[in-house]
Amino acid sequence: MFSISKRPTIGEIHELYENSKAKPSQVFAFFLNRSKTVDKKLNSVQTFTEEFGLERSKWCDQLLQEYLETKTFDQLVEDYPLFGVPYSLKAIIQAEGLEFSASSKILDGFVAPYSSTVFKKVHDAGAVLLSVLHFAGVLRRMDTTLFLLLGTSLVVLGVGDAIFKFATGIDGSNAWRFGTGLLGGLGFAMVLAFPWKRTVA
Repeated sequence: MFSISKRPTIGEIHELYENSKAKPSQVFAFFLNRSKTVDKKLNSVQTFTEEFGLERSKWCDQLLQEYLETKTFDQLVEDYPLFGVPYSLKAIIQAEGLEFSASSKILDGFVAPYSSTVFKKVHDAGAVLLSVLHFAGVLRRMDTTLFLLLGTSLVVLGVGDAIFKFATGIDGSNAWRFGTGLLGGLGFAMVLAFPWKRTVA
Protein backbone atom coordinates (compact mmCIF):
# COMPACT_ATOMS: atom_id res chain seq x y z
CA MET A 1 0.00 0.00 0.00
CA PHE A 2 1.29 3.45 -0.87
CA SER A 3 1.64 6.28 1.66
CA ILE A 4 0.51 9.84 1.07
CA SER A 5 0.35 12.97 3.22
CA LYS A 6 -2.91 14.13 4.77
CA ARG A 7 -3.14 17.06 2.38
CA PRO A 8 -1.26 15.95 -0.73
CA THR A 9 -0.42 18.23 -3.61
CA ILE A 10 -1.02 17.35 -7.24
CA GLY A 11 2.75 16.92 -7.48
CA GLU A 12 2.72 14.30 -4.70
CA ILE A 13 0.04 12.32 -6.51
CA HIS A 14 2.01 12.50 -9.75
CA GLU A 15 5.14 11.36 -7.92
CA LEU A 16 3.33 8.16 -6.93
CA TYR A 17 2.60 7.45 -10.58
CA GLU A 18 6.04 8.42 -11.84
CA ASN A 19 7.79 6.14 -9.35
CA SER A 20 5.29 3.28 -9.86
CA LYS A 21 4.22 3.42 -6.21
CA ALA A 22 0.53 3.50 -7.09
CA LYS A 23 -1.87 3.40 -10.03
CA PRO A 24 -4.58 6.01 -10.65
CA SER A 25 -7.28 3.43 -9.85
CA GLN A 26 -5.65 2.79 -6.46
CA VAL A 27 -5.40 6.51 -5.67
CA PHE A 28 -9.03 6.96 -6.71
CA ALA A 29 -10.13 4.13 -4.42
CA PHE A 30 -8.11 5.62 -1.56
CA PHE A 31 -9.71 9.07 -1.84
CA LEU A 32 -13.15 7.58 -2.41
CA ASN A 33 -12.96 5.57 0.82
CA ARG A 34 -11.52 8.49 2.79
CA SER A 35 -14.09 10.93 1.43
CA LYS A 36 -16.93 8.57 2.35
CA THR A 37 -15.59 8.38 5.89
CA VAL A 38 -15.17 12.14 6.23
CA ASP A 39 -18.53 12.88 4.64
CA LYS A 40 -20.40 10.97 7.34
CA LYS A 41 -19.75 14.06 9.50
CA LEU A 42 -19.76 16.75 6.81
CA ASN A 43 -22.67 15.65 4.63
CA SER A 44 -21.12 17.65 1.79
CA VAL A 45 -21.49 15.10 -0.99
CA GLN A 46 -24.64 14.83 -3.06
CA THR A 47 -23.43 11.82 -5.08
CA PHE A 48 -20.30 9.70 -5.13
CA THR A 49 -19.54 9.03 -8.81
CA GLU A 50 -17.97 5.67 -8.00
CA GLU A 51 -18.70 3.79 -11.24
CA PHE A 52 -17.87 6.77 -13.46
CA GLY A 53 -14.64 7.50 -11.59
CA LEU A 54 -13.52 3.88 -11.49
CA GLU A 55 -13.89 3.57 -15.26
CA ARG A 56 -11.97 6.81 -15.74
CA SER A 57 -9.20 5.79 -13.32
CA LYS A 58 -8.73 2.46 -15.13
CA TRP A 59 -8.39 4.41 -18.37
CA CYS A 60 -5.69 6.42 -16.62
CA ASP A 61 -3.97 3.16 -15.60
CA GLN A 62 -3.72 2.14 -19.25
CA LEU A 63 -2.58 5.57 -20.37
CA LEU A 64 0.12 5.63 -17.70
CA GLN A 65 1.46 2.28 -18.85
CA GLU A 66 1.50 3.40 -22.49
CA TYR A 67 3.43 6.59 -21.73
CA LEU A 68 5.96 4.84 -19.48
CA GLU A 69 6.60 2.25 -22.21
CA THR A 70 6.70 4.54 -25.24
CA LYS A 71 7.29 8.09 -23.98
CA THR A 72 8.05 9.73 -20.61
CA PHE A 73 6.09 10.66 -17.53
CA ASP A 74 7.00 14.32 -18.08
CA GLN A 75 5.33 14.12 -21.48
CA LEU A 76 2.25 12.58 -19.89
CA VAL A 77 1.93 15.46 -17.40
CA GLU A 78 2.50 17.95 -20.19
CA ASP A 79 -0.34 16.41 -22.19
CA TYR A 80 -2.59 15.84 -19.12
CA PRO A 81 -1.69 18.36 -16.35
CA LEU A 82 -4.27 16.93 -13.90
CA PHE A 83 -3.57 13.32 -14.79
CA GLY A 84 -5.07 10.86 -12.29
CA VAL A 85 -6.03 13.55 -9.77
CA PRO A 86 -9.36 12.84 -7.99
CA TYR A 87 -11.65 15.86 -7.69
CA SER A 88 -15.22 16.88 -6.87
CA LEU A 89 -17.64 19.10 -8.76
CA LYS A 90 -20.23 21.38 -7.23
CA ALA A 91 -23.76 20.30 -8.13
CA ILE A 92 -24.30 23.18 -10.57
CA ILE A 93 -21.44 22.15 -12.89
CA GLN A 94 -22.85 19.43 -15.14
CA ALA A 95 -21.28 16.31 -16.61
CA GLU A 96 -23.28 14.42 -19.21
CA GLY A 97 -25.03 11.31 -17.92
CA LEU A 98 -24.62 12.14 -14.22
CA GLU A 99 -27.19 13.48 -11.76
CA PHE A 100 -26.91 17.20 -11.01
CA SER A 101 -29.78 18.58 -8.94
CA ALA A 102 -28.08 21.71 -7.52
CA SER A 103 -29.28 20.29 -4.18
CA SER A 104 -32.87 21.15 -5.14
CA LYS A 105 -35.78 18.76 -4.58
CA ILE A 106 -37.37 20.17 -7.73
CA LEU A 107 -34.41 18.89 -9.77
CA ASP A 108 -34.05 15.64 -7.85
CA GLY A 109 -33.08 12.88 -10.27
CA PHE A 110 -32.18 15.31 -13.07
CA VAL A 111 -29.55 13.76 -15.36
CA ALA A 112 -27.36 16.21 -17.24
CA PRO A 113 -27.97 16.04 -21.03
CA TYR A 114 -24.61 17.67 -21.76
CA SER A 115 -21.27 18.48 -20.14
CA SER A 116 -20.27 21.98 -19.07
CA THR A 117 -17.18 23.59 -20.55
CA VAL A 118 -15.53 23.56 -17.11
CA PHE A 119 -16.03 19.81 -16.74
CA LYS A 120 -14.75 19.16 -20.26
CA LYS A 121 -11.55 21.12 -19.65
CA VAL A 122 -10.81 19.44 -16.32
CA HIS A 123 -11.71 16.04 -17.78
CA ASP A 124 -9.50 16.61 -20.82
CA ALA A 125 -6.65 17.52 -18.46
CA GLY A 126 -6.81 13.96 -17.10
CA ALA A 127 -8.59 14.44 -13.77
CA VAL A 128 -10.86 11.76 -12.26
CA LEU A 129 -14.31 12.76 -10.94
CA LEU A 130 -14.82 11.52 -7.38
CA SER A 131 -18.10 13.11 -6.33
CA VAL A 132 -20.71 15.82 -6.80
CA LEU A 133 -21.01 18.29 -3.91
CA HIS A 134 -24.12 19.97 -2.51
CA PHE A 135 -24.83 23.48 -3.75
CA ALA A 136 -26.45 25.15 -0.74
CA GLY A 137 -24.38 27.39 1.53
CA VAL A 138 -23.60 25.61 4.79
CA LEU A 139 -21.11 25.66 7.61
CA ARG A 140 -18.45 22.97 7.15
CA ARG A 141 -16.01 21.50 9.67
CA MET A 142 -12.70 20.03 8.57
CA ASP A 143 -10.31 19.03 11.34
CA THR A 144 -10.57 22.02 13.69
CA THR A 145 -11.23 24.59 10.97
CA LEU A 146 -14.66 26.04 10.30
CA PHE A 147 -15.52 28.03 7.22
CA LEU A 148 -18.64 29.30 5.53
CA LEU A 149 -19.26 28.28 1.93
CA LEU A 150 -21.79 30.75 0.59
CA GLY A 151 -24.43 29.71 -1.93
CA THR A 152 -23.47 32.72 -4.05
CA SER A 153 -19.97 31.35 -4.52
CA LEU A 154 -19.65 29.24 -7.65
CA VAL A 155 -17.17 26.59 -6.58
CA VAL A 156 -16.17 24.50 -9.56
CA LEU A 157 -14.08 21.73 -8.07
CA GLY A 158 -12.28 20.47 -5.02
CA VAL A 159 -9.39 18.03 -5.02
CA GLY A 160 -7.64 15.99 -2.39
CA ASP A 161 -7.86 16.16 1.39
CA ALA A 162 -11.38 15.58 2.69
CA ILE A 163 -13.52 17.47 0.20
CA PHE A 164 -11.67 20.66 -0.77
CA LYS A 165 -8.00 20.87 -1.68
CA PHE A 166 -8.05 22.81 -4.92
CA ALA A 167 -10.85 25.10 -6.03
CA THR A 168 -11.51 27.27 -9.02
CA GLY A 169 -14.49 29.41 -9.90
CA ILE A 170 -16.12 32.80 -10.11
CA ASP A 171 -16.74 34.49 -6.80
CA GLY A 172 -17.57 37.96 -5.56
CA SER A 173 -17.10 37.33 -1.84
CA ASN A 174 -13.85 35.32 -1.66
CA ALA A 175 -15.79 32.79 0.45
CA TRP A 176 -14.56 29.64 -1.22
CA ARG A 177 -11.01 30.90 -1.74
CA PHE A 178 -10.80 31.86 1.93
CA GLY A 179 -12.14 28.49 3.04
CA THR A 180 -9.82 26.55 0.77
CA GLY A 181 -6.88 28.60 2.02
CA LEU A 182 -7.71 27.78 5.63
CA LEU A 183 -7.47 24.11 4.74
CA GLY A 184 -4.02 24.50 3.22
CA GLY A 185 -5.45 24.30 -0.30
CA LEU A 186 -5.15 26.48 -3.35
CA GLY A 187 -7.87 28.64 -4.86
CA PHE A 188 -8.10 30.54 -8.14
CA ALA A 189 -10.68 33.06 -9.30
CA MET A 190 -11.20 34.91 -12.53
CA VAL A 191 -12.57 38.40 -12.03
CA LEU A 192 -14.54 39.73 -14.99
CA ALA A 193 -14.14 43.48 -14.57
CA PHE A 194 -15.14 44.31 -18.14
CA PRO A 195 -15.95 42.14 -21.18
CA TRP A 196 -12.58 43.03 -22.68
CA LYS A 197 -10.50 42.94 -19.50
CA ARG A 198 -9.88 39.81 -17.46
CA THR A 199 -7.70 39.52 -14.39
CA VAL A 200 -6.72 36.54 -12.30
CA ALA A 201 -6.81 36.95 -8.53
